Amino acid sequence: MQTTCLQRASLVFTLALATVFLFGCCSARAVVGQNASARIHNVFAAFPASFSAGWGVDSSGRPSSRALAGGSASAEGVGGAAALWQAEAAGSAVPRSAQVAGSAETQEGGAVKYAGRRVSSLAGVAVAGSQMKGRGPADGLSPRGSGGTSGGTTRAARNAQRRRRGTGKHKTRAGAKKTGRKTGSKAGKKNQAQDSLFPWVGKPQMVVLDSTKKGRCLDGSSPAFVIRRGYGTGLNKWIFYLEGGGWCFSVKQCLVRSRTLLGSSRFYNQTGDNIDLNGIASSDIKVNPGFHNWNFVIFKYCDGAAFAGNRGVVRPRNVNSNKPPVYMEGRWNLLGIIEALLAKHRLGQATDVLLTGCSAGGQGVSMACDGVAKWMAQFGAKTRCLMDAGFFMDIPTIRGAYVFRRRMDQLASTGGLARGSYDQECAAAFRGSRQQWKCTFPEYNLHFVSTPTFILNSNIDYKAISMTLIGTSRPSTHPLMDCYYSSGLSECTSQQRGVIGGYATRVMGTVQEVVRSAQRRGAAFTSFIYQTKSHCMVGDPTWQSVVSPQWPGKNLPWAISEWYYGAAVAAKLHRRV
Repeated sequence: MQTTCLQRASLVFTLALATVFLFGCCSARAVVGQNASARIHNVFAAFPASFSAGWGVDSSGRPSSRALAGGSASAEGVGGAAALWQAEAAGSAVPRSAQVAGSAETQEGGAVKYAGRRVSSLAGVAVAGSQMKGRGPADGLSPRGSGGTSGGTTRAARNAQRRRRGTGKHKTRAGAKKTGRKTGSKAGKKNQAQDSLFPWVGKPQMVVLDSTKKGRCLDGSSPAFVIRRGYGTGLNKWIFYLEGGGWCFSVKQCLVRSRTLLGSSRFYNQTGDNIDLNGIASSDIKVNPGFHNWNFVIFKYCDGAAFAGNRGVVRPRNVNSNKPPVYMEGRWNLLGIIEALLAKHRLGQATDVLLTGCSAGGQGVSMACDGVAKWMAQFGAKTRCLMDAGFFMDIPTIRGAYVFRRRMDQLASTGGLARGSYDQECAAAFRGSRQQWKCTFPEYNLHFVSTPTFILNSNIDYKAISMTLIGTSRPSTHPLMDCYYSSGLSECTSQQRGVIGGYATRVMGTVQEVVRSAQRRGAAFTSFIYQTKSHCMVGDPTWQSVVSPQWPGKNLPWAISEWYYGAAVAAKLHRRV
C-alpha cells in the first residue's frame, strides 16, 4: 500500500513538472513567433503594391527594389510558417483536423483581416495564419495537434466524427456498406483510410473571389479558380494552371466576349461538378505518377489578354452610349487568386509551385513566369514553368502579311500590357524601337526569363498554323487546312507540303535557339517538340501517348518528371507503375 501511494505521488509530481515545462515552452514560442511575424510584416508592408507595379529584376538577376520593396523574408519567419505544414514522413499520412471557427478573411481599408488579425500585406497574411497558436487556414485543413490551447480536436470528438462518417476505428457496418468497399481486404482498408484522411481528393471545387479591387472579368464580375487539394507528399506542392481560350483584340470584341464563359464568372458552374481533370491534373498515380497528389488550381480565364490585361476600366467612347464598360484586369486576376490562396488555402507553406497553362494560358506563362517565381520565393517556394501550346510565332501568313503580329500589337494596346505586365528587361529592350508587342511572343520574351522552363509544343499545331500561317481562328474552309486534315497529308500539293514542312522546321529551330540561349545564361530550359495535329496536351487524357524524338524511349509524363525531379527519381516513379 505504501509503495502504491509513493508511486501515485511521484506520478502527480512528474505531471506537474511537465505542465510547467510545456507552459513555459509555449509561451516562449509565442513570443518568438510574434517577433518573427513583426519582422516579416515590416519587410513586406509595401510588397504587394510594389510587386504589382513591376515584375522585373535588377542587373544582378535578383528581385528589383521596385518589385520587392525592402528585401526578402527572414528565414526564421518562413521556416516558422512552413513548420506548421509538414509533408508525410516515411509514408505516414498527415491527418485532417476539425475546422477552426472564426478564421475568416475580409477586406478592410486596403488591409486584410485574417482570423482576427489586421495585416497590410500578403506576407502578413501568411505569417498571421502561421502564428495563431497552430491554427490552420479557414478551410480547417491544419494538422491535428499542431498547437492551440486545446491541442486540437479531442479524442472523444474525433471518435464521434468517425462514427458519424462511418469510417476509421469506429466504422460501422452501415458505413462499410455505404462506401461500397470490402472492409476485410488490405486494399479496402487502405482506401477507407485515405478517404477518411483526404476526403477532398478528386473533388474539385469552384471558388469565386469576393468583390475586391484585385481583378475583375471583362464584365466586372469577380475572377474565379477551381481547386483540388493535394495530400501526402504533395500536401505543400502546387500546380497553377492558366486556362486558355484565345484573345479579344479590340474593345468591341472584348464587349462581345464579356457575355460568354470567357469573359464572365456569372456563367460558371460554381459547384465544381462536371470538371474533368486529366493529364497532369489527374489524381490517378498510373496516369500521372509525378504529380498525382499535388494541389491543383485552375485559374479561370476571363480577361481576353492571356492573364496580362492591365488597363482597368474602359468605357465606350460615346458618352451617351448605354453599352456597359469593359474591365481589362487579367494581371490583377492572377494576383488576386494567388492572394486568396495565400490567405485561405495555406499556399504560404508551399515548397514547390509549377506554373503551367495551355494556348493563351501558355502564352501567359511565358509573360508571368519570372514574376510568379520571385513572388513565391518570398514564401520559401521553388517555382518552375511549363508552357503548353503557347509558342505562337511571329511569322507572315502564306500571303506575306504579318497578321498575327498586328493582332498582338492590338492586344497589347487594348489590354494595356505595356503598363507593367511585361518583364521589365524585355520591355526595356524593345521600348526604344516601339516594339514592346514583341514581349507577348515567347520567341522574344523567353530570352529574358531565368526561371527553369519546359516548352511543350507540336510543330504542326493546328491552332498555331491557322492563326499565324492563315491569319484566322476559323480556317475550316481554307485549302491549306483541308490538306492539313487529310490522312498523311495525302490531299496536299507539293507546295502545301512545303509550307507545312517549312513551318514545322521553323518551330523546331526557333524553340531550340530559345533553349540554347537560356542555357548560355545559366537558365534550366528544356523542350518537348512532338509532331501530331493537336493543340494542348499537358491536360489531355491521351498525354501518355505523346512522344518526341528529343526524348527517346520516354513519353511526355516521364519527360516532365525527369525535367522536374531528375532522371533517377523519374525512373523510379514511372517504372513502378
